[in-house]
Amino acid sequence: RDRKAWASQLMLPAIFVLIALVVARILSVEEDEPPVKLSGEMFVGTIAAGSVTNRVERNYIRISGGGNSSLADEVRNAFIKSAGPHDEFLVYDESEHTFSEYYMMNSRSMQDTFGAVSLRSDEAGEAKNVTLWFNNQAYHSIPVMTDYWNNARLRMLGFENARTSTWSHPLPKTQALLQEEMSGSSQVFTDLTVAITVILAMGFIPASFVVYLVHEKATSGKHQQLLTGITPVMYWVNSYAWDMVNFLIPLFVCFIIFMAFQVGAYSGPNSFAILMLLLLYGACMTPCMYCLEPFFKVSSTAYVTLIVCNIFTGTISTLSVTVMDLYKEDAPELGPLSDLCKALFPWLLPNYCLGRGLLDIAVNHYRNYAGQEFGICAFEGGACTRDPL
Repeated sequence: RDRKAWASQLMLPAIFVLIALVVARILSVEEDEPPVKLSGEMFVGTIAAGSVTNRVERNYIRISGGGNSSLADEVRNAFIKSAGPHDEFLVYDESEHTFSEYYMMNSRSMQDTFGAVSLRSDEAGEAKNVTLWFNNQAYHSIPVMTDYWNNARLRMLGFENARTSTWSHPLPKTQALLQEEMSGSSQVFTDLTVAITVILAMGFIPASFVVYLVHEKATSGKHQQLLTGITPVMYWVNSYAWDMVNFLIPLFVCFIIFMAFQVGAYSGPNSFAILMLLLLYGACMTPCMYCLEPFFKVSSTAYVTLIVCNIFTGTISTLSVTVMDLYKEDAPELGPLSDLCKALFPWLLPNYCLGRGLLDIAVNHYRNYAGQEFGICAFEGGACTRDPL
């Protein structure tokens, strides 16, 4: 009917849903933290390997001592060969100052690196001891320097093409920590942000359906159709069927975005519940918009007004009920008001049902996870899991 209106139906919801899922992806609770590879490359581009002075583009690792024996030269060459692409080993001459004295007098030299190496020789001049230095402002510098020493030893043993790597595997999260992260106030507000953003996204679509209806009324197009024999029931049924077909296009675009981000609370076994929630929102919200059509004579005014009404009523109702639920233990007088809103809003505001449905799907996902992983039965009646539908 209208290319600009169709573009607003498709593009604006997709953009807002995309923003909502980016936020959910960034702030989602990681059930198992991934392992991290530890190497000198992780310090490149950081601020002085953990300090706040200079930005490190190369790691200058100083190596000193050990005399001029063949063994000392072999150790130094082994370290140099084990360097990474952004590492550079600098040989330091201890003829004037020892390594410890040098760093005591030049503390800023440690701001362009995460570690250093010093060799100690015996009276005969043979290297007997290797000391690894580390910058305590650089996280993981100790295991990285130890990894460099292991690779240097491989070079000294003749394994020129061999290389070790160091990984940090986080300990599994405890039951108490996961429960706190999944049910804490921060996660509630994250899910609330997603719900409100989706309400913003979907609020554009039903409002756009009224534009053509108001335009037909203003230009007497509706009156002409009724005069030619179309009954009011046929007129509204046809309009509803056409609008629902239009609604399916942005619905599936938004659903594909939900599936693409693979956020645990909104994908996987919860996918069908998300699809049905979006579909039923359109089926219920469209007739509500039709009921407001008689109050408008200009289509653009109707479009803007209904968008604002959809966003305002959906956001305020969802936000108010969620906040009251969150703080009703501290303020028991909020309990009856919260129960009244929960009983009243679903009959009046389909956009509240959309936002509240997203929150309930997320909470159900966390409780199911607690039941499956830890045997915690958090549902009424002692059930450990519940179908998201």
